[in-house]
Amino acid sequence: MPTAPPAQAVSTAPAKPAEWSPSLLKDLISKFISSAQSYTPPSRDAMKAMVDMRLTNENVLPVVEPMFTQLGFQLADRIAKDRRYAKFECKYSVASAAGRDLIVLHLPDWLLDVPMTQENLDAVSKLVHYEFQGLPVVIVSKGGDTMAPTIELTIESWAEGLSGKLVFVPWKHIDPDGKNAANRLGDFQDHLERVPKPPKPAGPGQGLPPADVDQLVRIMSAAAQNYPGRAPSYFSNLLLKARLPEQFRPEVAGVGQGAPDADARFLIAWAQGKGTAPGTDPPRYTLVLILEALSASLGTEDRSFIVEAIRRIG
Repeated sequence: MPTAPPAQAVSTAPAKPAEWSPSLLKDLISKFISSAQSYTPPSRDAMKAMVDMRLTNENVLPVVEPMFTQLGFQLADRIAKDRRYAKFECKYSVASAAGRDLIVLHLPDWLLDVPMTQENLDAVSKLVHYEFQGLPVVIVSKGGDTMAPTIELTIESWAEGLSGKLVFVPWKHIDPDGKNAANRLGDFQDHLERVPKPPKPAGPGQGLPPADVDQLVRIMSAAAQNYPGRAPSYFSNLLLKARLPEQFRPEVAGVGQGAPDADARFLIAWAQGKGTAPGTDPPRYTLVLILEALSASLGTEDRSFIVEAIRRIG
């Protein structure tokens, strides 16, 4: 029977360290440069960044939510659709308090602090065409500490598209670890106070039940879809017949370019927020002017509903 070869002794001597040489150093530098050149930075797709603008991004919520809570607001997540193409939508946050809603968007700092490229302009256009037009919007951006010229230009562009109801809160006024930490709640409140508050109605009307608003949306949307010239022509004629004050017209110039139900809901909410139309004698609600124009082309049942809605508005 063959015997196993004797086991070899294991050396306990420490391994000899590699000796540095010009060729070894050159090889390491070459590998480092090659690795750096092959590095692909994270995607900075402006359009993709605007698909999800909730405060949960980049761990912003734990920082911002306590301040909203102390000021009496509750945060929730919602989904907005593009008023032109209803299949496109985005996620965002909303802060609510005493019947007042603030749309709160978190955007990456790189999206704000970049030159106004065509991609960035397209993103601006996308934001403006979501269901935010005419509504109060607050933008926060983790790392967006200062109002750099590029950020300021971007915000001004968005404010113009959103009828001016937009406030940007620099991160230095939010950051709990920043130099301004002791005063951040007061600074944050000051920024929110700059957001225009909805106008108070001039009378007891304006407060239509949600079910009535939904029915008005259905009636207006159906009328737009059945109109011979389709929705854009319908809304254009509707607003012309409503004889709105001249100063109101630019704010609703884009209505009719999107999904009829989204445009109808926007128009009704916008009119409710306007309260009494300037220059009307006797005073008339803006919403009543639109509903009267709407009722002119409806059947008996829908017209009766409109008449009753106008009576409730007052």
